[in-house]
Amino acid sequence: MTVEVYNNEYHPSSVSLKTGGTITWKNTDQILYSVTSDGVFDTIIQIGGSWQYTFNQAGTFQIHDRMSAKPPVMTVTVK
Repeated sequence: MTVEVYNNEYHPSSVSLKTGGTITWKNTDQILYSVTSDGVFDTIIQIGGSWQYTFNQAGTFQIHDRMSAKPPVMTVTVK
């Protein structure tokens, strides 16, 4: 699954995956973004870049951009 990051939002902002599912975040904006889930991962995506993560544990993960004053928020539900 691919999630695009632009206009200070994650598109889509809510996804459901099975355990072992992977998300690729792609920065299609003209600024840097982070993809952060506190205590799980924290990475910066360059302009035009992408990053992926495989969710190997069930749970609900809140994703945010730690570089923004009003970060976009995304929810990932893994079953």
